[in-house]
Amino acid sequence: MTNQLQQSTESVYEFLVKKRKICDNFSRSQKDFLQIKLKSYNKLKKKNPTILALKSVAKSMIKQSIIETLYFFYTKLRLVGVGYRVTDLKKINEKLLVLKLGYSHSIFFQVPNDTTISHLKQTNFSFSNTSFARVTQLAAFIRSYKKPEPYKGKGILHQNEKILLKEGKKV
Repeated sequence: MTNQLQQSTESVYEFLVKKRKICDNFSRSQKDFLQIKLKSYNKLKKKNPTILALKSVAKSMIKQSIIETLYFFYTKLRLVGVGYRVTDLKKINEKLLVLKLGYSHSIFFQVPNDTTISHLKQTNFSFSNTSFARVTQLAAFIRSYKKPEPYKGKGILHQNEKILLKEGKKV
């Protein structure tokens, strides 16, 4: 069992060293915390085989929470289309994003308080947060207002995304 524990803790450390190179920044108490958590998962695994699946999920959640405390995540979106614009309104307690996407009305999107929005142009904007899941969820939600269409290439795109245009009808 100690061999399994050693392998599992080494895999956590290898991940951190390979991906983010932050293992050296851990204090001894943080390393001990990881070892205690992995010991408890190894004990439970022998009792119930479904715990094996939960162990890997818990291990990845621990890795993700450690990384999220150290880094800021961001994503950039751009609007492609004639008349597509983005502006922001800051009221007393809330941040609003105003999207003009070719509809007859403007779309108002309330940005969460822990997320920061920045835009230099009217067609490019980015937002950042400490949670990777929150950033990708917001990007997907904003993109759902005007998905990129394959015939003209209009819509809300990620910064480096390219759309392969389809041929239209042949006459």
